[in-house]
Amino acid sequence: MDLPNSTTFSKLYLSEVFYCSEIGYTLVSIGQLNDASFSTTFANRRCIIYDAGGSCIAEVPQNGKGLYKLVRKVEEVNVVNESLTLDLLHQWLGHIAHSAAQKLVCDGLVTGLELKESRKTNLFCESCTYGKMTQVPIFKVQESERAKVFCKEVYSDVWGPAQVETKKERCYYVTFTDDYLWWTHVDFLVNKSAVLTSYKAFNAMCKTQHSI
Repeated sequence: MDLPNSTTFSKLYLSEVFYCSEIGYTLVSIGQLNDASFSTTFANRRCIIYDAGGSCIAEVPQNGKGLYKLVRKVEEVNVVNESLTLDLLHQWLGHIAHSAAQKLVCDGLVTGLELKESRKTNLFCESCTYGKMTQVPIFKVQESERAKVFCKEVYSDVWGPAQVETKKERCYYVTFTDDYLWWTHVDFLVNKSAVLTSYKAFNAMCKTQHSI
């Protein structure tokens, strides 16, 4: 340990040290120092420690509580911030929303990190997508009576995202199946949010092409 000695510091090597995890500071026994051929003198609100040769190796001042306490100066070091993508930070923080992860860094609530990109574009988390998917049981046998006219009853389903996109960057598709004819219309989508637009187009097609 480093001991203050005037304007410099002296090294004191401790042996036979007992470790106690519940104590957050180091206690040095004067009796143990005497057994190790050191001598101590208390005068003028100072604890002066001498080695076996009589040379002064430390002068520890007394604090306001009457204790001789060593105050260590913590050296500041330059910490290099780790640079990572927003998607990787999203995974590190337990798959929270990308916007929330970005806000934590921008507001300084998470330190030691910097984002490689400032905007969240084309972010896709496979784990989040599959974790949020739900599936309704599909009956093996139709329980209700089949429709008697075209477009009286239409079944719809959405699938995606596909691991490989089409040439037009489609990775979802939605199907509309008529219960009367068992005719299925398929529409490929860029985003799942486009299902409503696809349905409106399908409904308009049925009205114009089939006079519904």
